[in-house]
Amino acid sequence: MFFVGKKMVYLSLWERGKRNKTVGFAELVGKNNDLSIHVNIKNKDRNPQEWPEIQSIKIIMEDGNEIIGEIKKEQEKKMEILGCEMPDREEDTKWNQICEQYKKIHPFGGERECVAVELKDLALLAPQLHKLTNNSFLLHGFYNYRHLILAKKCGFANPDERTFYLGVPGVYYEREKQVAIMFGFQGFECVGQVEVGKFGYYMKEVQI
Repeated sequence: MFFVGKKMVYLSLWERGKRNKTVGFAELVGKNNDLSIHVNIKNKDRNPQEWPEIQSIKIIMEDGNEIIGEIKKEQEKKMEILGCEMPDREEDTKWNQICEQYKKIHPFGGERECVAVELKDLALLAPQLHKLTNNSFLLHGFYNYRHLILAKKCGFANPDERTFYLGVPGVYYEREKQVAIMFGFQGFECVGQVEVGKFGYYMKEVQI
């Protein structure tokens, strides 16, 4: 199965292993077995003359195979990578469909992708997780705040690593954390540092 349609990913500047800032975005446009990547750099100070010096790009696939693409200059701050093929992931296709149908929210700040869902939307998860509709901790959080979240997170060391989480809204307390763990929610995330009395989400890794 190959990528069909259009995706957008943000480009980040990394320095000494840490993410510094977002410097632009790339549009991945695919049809059948062909993929075009349009790279847009938002840094207005970047010298357009730098682009001609870049002749090709290498994409290292998850299985270790390498794809070499030719770069053609189109505009001052825009490149198109030609002659590449890239297989799609089933979970990425499903996640993109979810993002189109559900309200996007940013409960943790930044650009992390999250959508607000309800109890009935747990059917989006893998079949073995549908039993979460009977999870007492999840039900308690949902009926208090009237929503849940689905979140996607890419690995820092390997951006190709994707993990999906189900989040139950709540306030962080030690006793509440222990109850959450008992019901399968192993983590807590919020804006900034986790502190007692702070609102956030108790998170559980899931498959979609």
